[in-house]
Amino acid sequence: MRKSTLMSVATAVAALAAVTVSIAPASAQQDWRRGGFEERHGAHNFGEFCVHRVVTTGFAHSNFFGSGRDAVRKAEARAIRSWENQVSAKFGPQFASFARAQGKANQCNHRGSEFECTISAHPCRDRGPGHGGPGPRR
Repeated sequence: MRKSTLMSVATAVAALAAVTVSIAPASAQQDWRRGGFEERHGAHNFGEFCVHRVVTTGFAHSNFFGSGRDAVRKAEARAIRSWENQVSAKFGPQFASFARAQGKANQCNHRGSEFECTISAHPCRDRGPGHGGPGPRR
């Protein structure tokens, strides 16, 4: 190969690498973006083992996960993971199980090029033996 051809190829590769690097952070940011955290104080009927309602949001970009169920599932999973992380930080890990939460609500919407799922629930800690909880380990 000629020197000028090698230089052209090297320049093209460098330009492609620069474009890829500049696009990757924006794509990754949209791909991993999570929504906010909101506490809704007020009375509830779930007993002393539960605290006030917590609301979080998760997003999934349709360019990465498609425009159907996969994107909705990803947005829901992100909202739940965000809920568990935020609840753990605020109330402690004993409250951070979304499976144990009460009064769950979920709403997903398609907004532009992404799906947004908002979940809310009352975090509840384990009620212990005799109350449907696993009790102490043996």
